[in-house]
Amino acid sequence: MKRLKCLPLICLLLSSWTLADSGVWRVEKGTERILIAGTIHMLRPADMPLPTEYRQALESAERVAFETDPRQVARPEFAMEMNRRFALPEGESLRARLSPQSWQRLERYAQANQVPLAHLERFTPGYASVMLSSLQMLREGRTLFLDLALAEQARAAGKTIATLETPEDQLRAIDAFAGVEPDVLLADTLDAIEEQPPLADQMQNALLAGDLEKLGEWASEMQALMPAAYDGMLVERNRNWLPQIRRMAGEPQRTLVLVGALHLAGEHGLLHELERAGYRIEHYRP
Repeated sequence: MKRLKCLPLICLLLSSWTLADSGVWRVEKGTERILIAGTIHMLRPADMPLPTEYRQALESAERVAFETDPRQVARPEFAMEMNRRFALPEGESLRARLSPQSWQRLERYAQANQVPLAHLERFTPGYASVMLSSLQMLREGRTLFLDLALAEQARAAGKTIATLETPEDQLRAIDAFAGVEPDVLLADTLDAIEEQPPLADQMQNALLAGDLEKLGEWASEMQALMPAAYDGMLVERNRNWLPQIRRMAGEPQRTLVLVGALHLAGEHGLLHELERAGYRIEHYRP
């Protein structure tokens, strides 16, 4: 089995946005209809503007639904709560939870990339891996938080903003990494950071090509390598979101739902589950 690089996939999706299909789908059953688009949460400024399908889906929508409220998770208070929640108990350290070989690899990486290891050492392996992945995406120039940018556009246009979960739900999802062996988690994260071309670029290309098969391969590999994280990050959240998406599809407001790309694909992906429920799924072409 290929080694999956899970954390960058969760944290997140070249600059080229001109592919045959796109990451926007039309979902319909009878009079019920809704648009669902995959996103990569961190983009480069040069990745804007978004493809035509995204722009027109946003323009046509009267309501835009995000995973959670982008304004709330962008607040300093949310970052402080994450740091508090995922801090290790007094007297414990990340180093003590890793094998000597894993710690030495992390030390070499931190020294080569000016990562403040003393700060990182205070946190759980799952949160430390999320921080490493986020820092790498920033180094790649992914400084644009797409959900926040789209939410501000939608608000400025007078659209209704909806959310599928609370910020607390997102924190509980990160808790799922507690079920992953720390050495496996760290190795997976550092393998991803060192991959070329960057994994986020690979995912971005797959999403914008509308390649659910490729996205589904990543989801399946995550399930095999980190079943607890897969269940907590993807399966359970999709299960909670599906009734809300179906309800919105039956309401008169034209709605666009924006979720991370891996939520769409695979056996437990939103599009597969909606298809099983009798909805017709097709690429959105304005």
